[in-house]
Amino acid sequence: MQDILPLYIALDVESAGATPGKYAMLAFGACVVGNHAASFYAELKPISLEVYPDSVAKAAQGLHCLEPLHHDERYDSGSARFDPLAVLNRLEAVGTSPVKAISEFNEWIKRVAANRVPIFVASPVSYHCMFIYWYFDNLNNGRNPILHFNGYTLDIPSLSYGLHRNLVLSQRERVFYGIRHNALDDAIAVAYEFESYLNMCGHPE
Repeated sequence: MQDILPLYIALDVESAGATPGKYAMLAFGACVVGNHAASFYAELKPISLEVYPDSVAKAAQGLHCLEPLHHDERYDSGSARFDPLAVLNRLEAVGTSPVKAISEFNEWIKRVAANRVPIFVASPVSYHCMFIYWYFDNLNNGRNPILHFNGYTLDIPSLSYGLHRNLVLSQRERVFYGIRHNALDDAIAVAYEFESYLNMCGHPE
């Protein structure tokens, strides 16, 4: 019997807080490791108006829907007038329905994976996959193309620790800490870092 090859998908989520359901996922991005042009990105209408201000401030740095409003201090995470609820209201006005986005993401994963096993790679995988899985479970009738194949995921900090024997900031965290946080940009950064680990281990993607 022929083995089924994996397809690694780098994932990044921006949210309004720490846990799905109570807090909304505001945007997410994904790309195929080794083929970053094969990508998916969505900014979502919020399912909740609960906010953790620091989380929304981080997300606001990279939301495309805020770019036309850069002169308005309510959307500027560096301003004393920054308003997290204004960001959520903007997403409510122009964002994609989360049901539509998660359904389209489901179909995108199946299409790019074809006959391979899709595996999420994230940093950390516990946070990013927690949101995506909750949305699959609650807004996509439980259909989850990752869990269909036993739910394999890979965690970048764990890989870094295993390779370097030292729990230090990953390359992605050093580069992106305090910088713009667009979910697709961050997913591509995760893909680059994972590709470097694959090469270190002698397993080109």
